[in-house]
Amino acid sequence: MSTGCRQIGRTTHSPFIQDRRAGTSAGRQSARLPVRRVLPAACLLAVAVLLLTATPHSASAMGARVWVHPGTGDWDEESNWRVEEGMLETGIPVIGIPDGLMFHAIDNGGTARIDGLGQEQETDFLLVGITSRGAVEILNGGSLTTAVDGRPGAIALGITPGSSGLITVEGSGAELTTGGLFLGVEGSGTASIRNGGTLMAGQTWVGLDAGSTGLIVLDGSEISTGALLLGLEGSATVQVLNGGTLINYRTLAGLNAGSSGLIVLDDSEMSTGAMLLGLEGSATVRVLNGGTLISERALLGLIAGSMGFVTVDGPGSLWINEYLHMEEESEWPFMSVGNGALIIGGGSGGLSISNGGKVVLESAEIGVFSEFSRVVDPSGSRFISVDGDGSQLTVGEDLHVLSGRLTISNHGRVDVGGDLSLSEQAIYALDGLGDDRFTVGETATIEGAAIRLIRFESDFEKTILSAEGGIEGEFAPLSLAFLEATLDHQEKAVLLSVSRVRDFDEVGRSPNQRAVGGAL
Repeated sequence: MSTGCRQIGRTTHSPFIQDRRAGTSAGRQSARLPVRRVLPAACLLAVAVLLLTATPHSASAMGARVWVHPGTGDWDEESNWRVEEGMLETGIPVIGIPDGLMFHAIDNGGTARIDGLGQEQETDFLLVGITSRGAVEILNGGSLTTAVDGRPGAIALGITPGSSGLITVEGSGAELTTGGLFLGVEGSGTASIRNGGTLMAGQTWVGLDAGSTGLIVLDGSEISTGALLLGLEGSATVQVLNGGTLINYRTLAGLNAGSSGLIVLDDSEMSTGAMLLGLEGSATVRVLNGGTLISERALLGLIAGSMGFVTVDGPGSLWINEYLHMEEESEWPFMSVGNGALIIGGGSGGLSISNGGKVVLESAEIGVFSEFSRVVDPSGSRFISVDGDGSQLTVGEDLHVLSGRLTISNHGRVDVGGDLSLSEQAIYALDGLGDDRFTVGETATIEGAAIRLIRFESDFEKTILSAEGGIEGEFAPLSLAFLEATLDHQEKAVLLSVSRVRDFDEVGRSPNQRAVGGAL
């Protein structure tokens, strides 16, 4: 069946999409295919390819149900709908209704409600907020399912610029099931799942076109989706709150330049396969107040100019990034590389662990991800920071800092089970006052990396690195004003000693300056 879809916006190309027809091997070739092949434009038509159509079709379809109630009314009340056969006039190009399918459309500012156990409704495609506003409420055991010939259908909210759509699933037993979910195509779309409601969706797009906004609020409820794509060119936010659970096959956020994606896990849990934060745009995940993030691999700030960050903050907050065989091989090769790895690429990216948060990785690499990043942004910020009593990073295998900063402060702890490498472009920032710990199970290779002291007293000595397999190479010499810093590279440890060699009051030019210097 021909969809006749039109493409809106520009197509962004990336060197990381594999062209299977050309027989390229995953992740090793430079075939260029568009990240975004076709953007949804007018209506959801083919779930298998997740497209919107703007082409008329013959009028032997079941037709469209257009909501006419000006306020809130029951979905199953026939008088609340106007039936249109074959064509749906929406103010945008005529939406064709393919044979045997049914659309439900809400665009007059009204709200269709499905309320109560046993209230089970179906449609093939649901459009909410086409050129204006609309809403759907599924409450207290009610359910809505989209289906196309036994296959899941799709739902789109906020179709055109200035439009807005809202769908609420609230209360124990309330369910929404769909094959494709689009929140904010060119307008604004929100899905609110609360108090025991459930959403089950296939591929889910949030914030598609430039200027669009999409929001998912999951409050004490559960969502299960296929691929979750946040910020194709627009802005996308996912809030998981109060014990909510988000399970999805794959997460990609901040895809095209100018896009943004944000995921907040507050006392809640998210499980995903591969996670890409910042392909060309920006994306952030925040794990707070005992929240948990489980993923199979993570790439942050992949391309120069992109940004991707993860924050794990507070006692009980946890991120586990380990390969669990949850995801099959991806058609995007950069999503299949480094099982269980954290990769901070050529843009700006970072992992911040604070106030007792904990992170477990199979492996990690900061800086050049040469197979895909190709160019490292010299102005980009790439880092891992472990700060605060109880804060801990555990890397089961290797940690490589090729270009970026590793910071351990305020009693933070980093344990590496395999090898460590710190290149000449790496910076190791440490706290001279805390009892921070940095241990390596195998060999630590140091290629002239720089040391920075965050805070320190004038006289102290501490072990700044220990490696069971031995230390190879040395840090760059450390120079401190008024102080003498000595690095002792031993067989299995590196010790730093700092002592004062000149008092501050000796350089004062006036009595006041010398008095201040003497007090320091």
